[in-house]
Amino acid sequence: MRNIFTLGCAVATLSISTACSGSLRDSDIQTASAAVPQTFSLTGTEVITDGRWWLQYNDPQLTILINDALNNAPNMHAAWARVEQAAAAAQMNSASLMPSLSANANISSNQQTNASTTTTSEIYSLGLAASYELDLWGNTRGRSDAAQLDALASREDAETTALSLSAQIAETWWRLQTQAAIQKNIQEQLQSQQEICDLVLRQQQNGASTAADLATQQQALAALKSQQALAAAAYENFRLQIQLLRGAASQEALPHIDTLLPAAIATPATGLPIEVLGQRPDVRAALTRVHGADKRVAAAKADRLPKLTLSGSAGFQSSTATALFDNWFTNLAAGLLAPLFDGGRLQAEQRRTEAIVHERLALYKHAVLTAITEVENALHQEQAAAIAYAQACTQTQLATERLTHMHTRYRNAGLSLLSLKHEQLAMLRQQRSELEAQRSHLLQQLALHRALGGRWTTQLSALRTTQEGL
Repeated sequence: MRNIFTLGCAVATLSISTACSGSLRDSDIQTASAAVPQTFSLTGTEVITDGRWWLQYNDPQLTILINDALNNAPNMHAAWARVEQAAAAAQMNSASLMPSLSANANISSNQQTNASTTTTSEIYSLGLAASYELDLWGNTRGRSDAAQLDALASREDAETTALSLSAQIAETWWRLQTQAAIQKNIQEQLQSQQEICDLVLRQQQNGASTAADLATQQQALAALKSQQALAAAAYENFRLQIQLLRGAASQEALPHIDTLLPAAIATPATGLPIEVLGQRPDVRAALTRVHGADKRVAAAKADRLPKLTLSGSAGFQSSTATALFDNWFTNLAAGLLAPLFDGGRLQAEQRRTEAIVHERLALYKHAVLTAITEVENALHQEQAAAIAYAQACTQTQLATERLTHMHTRYRNAGLSLLSLKHEQLAMLRQQRSELEAQRSHLLQQLALHRALGGRWTTQLSALRTTQEGL
């Protein structure tokens, strides 16, 4: 036993100076992050302290829908199940760092027969067996650490799913609200267009208009009816989409749908690009997978070195059950196994894991570039959408003033009723344009929220079990 212990200590001491490491260098991460600028080209002023951007729009219905989705959506449940799988796999790998202990109980019978006699013997045994592979080179620890990092990356993936889901819910909800308002607007346009058709028909009967004039107005009425049908189908499409996203049955009731979209907030403050990377769970997951792959490189290197296994057993053994505990035994052993020839399998495995590190580094760099590009693009698109919406509001204000003047002229007999109806119809069209511009601005702000990420996802485990605080 002393010799076994001495051998284990000697080899363990040697491993301190020759332990294997991965192929990843700090400069590799720095190179992959080299494209991160010092600042963004634009920024905003609205500071969202806890990252839950949807609360800034003061829309209780939207808050309810996002809350439902985070707790009930099937893809969120699937994401959490993947986290559980990865955590279980990490626990399995960590178990390899501990000794294994098993119990055994055996009864064997042996019968020998010669020319004149038959002899029967029985052996009863009861004992424990233990084995432990010393992690001399860190291969077991490397795989355990890699599995832990896989579990962490899986958690980041679940947070990415939640981040995307909240944005999808908001986008679909605002599109649904817009469609409800558009349907109302089209209905008002239909009413005005029908009145115009009736006026032109009376003028034609009186000889003041031609059949071509009437056909033109009837064509416009038919076009509006077509828009009405398409708007109703689009409304139903968005309603079904939001039910699917939140994991609800298609016939389940939605919260009250207000035809007034929420007011846009000021452009969100971006912070520094390096801070944004820390707020993006997809970027964090990509970096975590780089380190996990590097841990597997270290394990693959260590697999090419000798392994030392300690084993032992103790128990009782007797030829009769009544005397089982009268006889006991112990057994201790140490085994050293060194790979000599395997056809290049272990070397190929090392090359494979090193190639995975290179792949993960490339994917991390892509995630970094994607995050920075998405924020920059969202900033410019949000700024343009804000200008477009402001101009649409100005046009609506001017159209309102013009319609007021037209009413005055009509009351003073300076304008025909038909001309006034055309002005009212033009006003309705402008109101629809403003509504669509407002939706575009909200959706561009949403794209910016999504690109900036947020730390609120790190507390998702609490959000899954409570209806409060969302």
